[in-house]
Amino acid sequence: SLPTRIVRFWLEDGRREWVTAPPIGIIGDTCPSISPDGSTLAFRRSHANEIEDIYLLPLRDATPTTDPSRLT
Repeated sequence: SLPTRIVRFWLEDGRREWVTAPPIGIIGDTCPSISPDGSTLAFRRSHANEIEDIYLLPLRDATPTTDPSRLT
């Protein structure tokens, strides 16, 4: 099965878009939070060995292939 991903959802038309695409060996991305200015997404990435890290992803021009930076 695919790891958990963070999805952007538009209320106007129901359109959905993956924001994150965890690599192999990752259980998934959860707990999204957007910065007050709307420029950055922070989220928790769970690794298969039960380690969790916080990652940051700039939202401007981000695609599922954009690599987030690890904060912790």
